[in-house]
Amino acid sequence: GNVTINYDALQTLAREIDIPLVLHGGTSIAHEDLSKAASMGVAKVNFGTGMKRAAINAVKAYMSEHDVDKMDPNDILGRGAGK
Repeated sequence: GNVTINYDALQTLAREIDIPLVLHGGTSIAHEDLSKAASMGVAKVNFGTGMKRAAINAVKAYMSEHDVDKMDPNDILGRGAGK
């Protein structure tokens, strides 16, 4: 669903805190609201849900197109650090 930003609280935080602000939940926030938040001091927006959905969809598509039972998982996921 869509998220509503409390602009009064954001304005207060931006005025009182002398560090860049981070906004979580970016996937559910309208572009116009993200732009307004950026103009009010938000320096970073996290889009975790959207990224996770994209990753899951990519894995599902890959698995539907390949015989994963015959694959070495290390070929897909890697063999570990330094290998």
